[in-house]
Amino acid sequence: MVMLEICGIPVEFPFPPYDSQLIYMEKVMLSLTSKQNAILESPTGTGKTLCLLCATLAWRRQQQAVLGANKTTALGARRSGGSSLVYEGDDSDSDVPQLPRIIYSSRTHSQLKQVVQELKNTSYRPNVAVLGSREHLCVHEKVSKLQGTKQNLACRSTCKDRRCMYKLGVDSYVKRLKKQAQPIMDIEELVMTMKEKTICPFFLTRSMLPEAEIIFVPYNYLIDPLARRSIGISLENSILIFDEAHNVESIASEAASYTLSSNDISGCIAEVDTFIRGLSNKSIQLDAGSNLTMESTQTLRALLMEIDKGLNNFPLSSSGGFTKPGEYIFEFFEQFNVNFETCPLVLSMIEEIVEVAQGGNDSQRAVSKLDTMLSFLGTIFRSKEQHLTVTFSVFARSLGMLSLILAFDSSQRNTIESTSKK
Repeated sequence: MVMLEICGIPVEFPFPPYDSQLIYMEKVMLSLTSKQNAILESPTGTGKTLCLLCATLAWRRQQQAVLGANKTTALGARRSGGSSLVYEGDDSDSDVPQLPRIIYSSRTHSQLKQVVQELKNTSYRPNVAVLGSREHLCVHEKVSKLQGTKQNLACRSTCKDRRCMYKLGVDSYVKRLKKQAQPIMDIEELVMTMKEKTICPFFLTRSMLPEAEIIFVPYNYLIDPLARRSIGISLENSILIFDEAHNVESIASEAASYTLSSNDISGCIAEVDTFIRGLSNKSIQLDAGSNLTMESTQTLRALLMEIDKGLNNFPLSSSGGFTKPGEYIFEFFEQFNVNFETCPLVLSMIEEIVEVAQGGNDSQRAVSKLDTMLSFLGTIFRSKEQHLTVTFSVFARSLGMLSLILAFDSSQRNTIESTSKK
């Protein structure tokens, strides 16, 4: 390793750097020191990933030394009687700034795998967490073969009944990890190693988050607030690195866009019909504490029928489209008495139907369209206080098929827009 000093901070680099790499790391240091955003560009093959890692980890190590010294000084002052409000044995350090963690994101797990391999080439050995979905991390023999919501619900059910031997071993393994150095692994190595140890990689990575000094994660986990909240990632006091950032715009657009078509609603109705038949012939058994009844399920079906009718009755102009203020989306659903007060009940019913249907033995009960409705309504009625600037567009398609599309509006203009597609 080569010892460098950049902006007064010691940096360990695997080899003598080129001038362009020195300049790149200097700009990273300036951004971190000034707590400002930076857009850094370097041609392919110039080692920008290695520069990002070494510069950021070196800066964090320097901060760790400074904060450690400040904490020691603060505790010494309190214990010497500097504060009458501190009780004996109180080692609170709430007044000492916390060390920021690094969140390193790229578009795909394949790209992140390359970054992890670069990290192994450095002398830095931070605590690492590689985040992924159950689709990428599940090692359960049956659950790993499922996808989407079916997989998520199967996982929850299996873990709730303590039938997943991989999940059962996570807590004790995490305790052992805290007493020894953690190996740095990419997502493929993590899955392979943990399966051999009978440890669940999915829950392990989430258990490691509080201790992680650097987190590797795909873009969509950060950009999509629902995904970010579901895995418990906070952006506060974090160093965010978006590698290959030219992809961020398209990923952000996808994360903020949701589509609900009349075909989706018809599928929802068909799935509810299947559920109702299951209740009628007793092939579906509800738990004693369930909020679902035959009557409430039929009420939900009637609501879906009305929404489908309303979607197909949008008044298209002679040009085949119309534009209205974005708030119209709330007016549209209000006519079916779906609003911020009533939507949680609707979502709760859909969630329970999805969960119960997934748990049945009939493979034909696979639920997918209700998932779409769940995401769509959940996005619109997420929070009264957290309205994002979005464009609501309605596109008329052939055969009378209509789609209601929520898409991010970069112009800061809320609209509902309808055009015909022939």
